[in-house]
This record gives sequence, structure tokens and C-alpha cells, in this order.
Amino acid sequence: MKWISVKDRLPEQTDTILEEGDDLLLCETGEGAKGTYYFYHVGKFEIWEGGGKCWNISNGEHLWFDADFNRITHWAKIEPPEVTE
Repeated sequence: MKWISVKDRLPEQTDTILEEGDDLLLCETGEGAKGTYYFYHVGKFEIWEGGGKCWNISNGEHLWFDADFNRITHWAKIEPPEVTE
């Protein structure tokens, strides 16, 4: 799995929310009194009709481009494990 910075690029997504994107592992970082903290979420990157962008986190939270979008600093595509017999 390779982490990608949102400064480098965002996930590819269809033009509309009506088509589902891939599940992603999202990293949220921030600074607190005791240093840097990390939270990890499963979610999707969505582009809504009209151009609105958001992180749709599996807990039901939406981080919109013009508000809290930058809380997510890195993302990675979730790859299924390789099946061996």
C-alpha cells in the first residue's frame, strides 16, 4: 500500500456521486498539546453534481472542500489481500 499526499493528487472519481468510487484509507493528522496525532478512516472521495468535492467518511461525516476538506492529508487505495491456495 502506498500513501499519497492530497497535495500531490486527489483520487480519480467519476463526474457524479451517482457512481460509487473506490473505498479508500484516509489519514487525518493534526497537532495537539502532546504533538502530532493521526486518525484513520475508511471513506470515499466524491465529486457532486455542480462540482462540490468532499471526503465521505464511513461514519457518515462529510468533509467539504470549502470547510474541513484539508483534515485529510493522505490517502491510499485499499487493495484486497492476495488469495493463495
